[in-house]
Amino acid sequence: MVNLVGKSSDHFRAIAPLFSQQIISTGNLTPAKTLSVFQVNGDVDNLVPVNGGTSKVGEFLSAENSALNWAKTFNCSTTAVQTDLTWKTTQVKSYSYTNCDTNHEVRYMIALATGHGFGNQEVDNLLFNEIWKFFQQH
Repeated sequence: MVNLVGKSSDHFRAIAPLFSQQIISTGNLTPAKTLSVFQVNGDVDNLVPVNGGTSKVGEFLSAENSALNWAKTFNCSTTAVQTDLTWKTTQVKSYSYTNCDTNHEVRYMIALATGHGFGNQEVDNLLFNEIWKFFQQH
């Protein structure tokens, strides 16, 4: 739903779809304006498949293709800068597409050995702090 709101509204400067990426029909939409995107996915999510495909809740682009869809739409550099992070006991691969229109950014993160949510309050707090910093920047 967050992706659809981002594509259908001109109200937000940034969105943060958590443990989800665009469904195929949302990927086909053109957003009303440029915004920044902070997308988080788990690499073993059984509800929203990180590699895309059909699940009981929809037909998804892969996490990477969802981020690339945003990046290409906003004329970002399509070569992602990768950073490896550690949030408590969780390893996270972070990919950033920068140089987007009007100084926006598309970032997507893959949390390793993680399903549809962290299930750990300390890691959730780290994530929410990162999202807040991202929103303040954009």
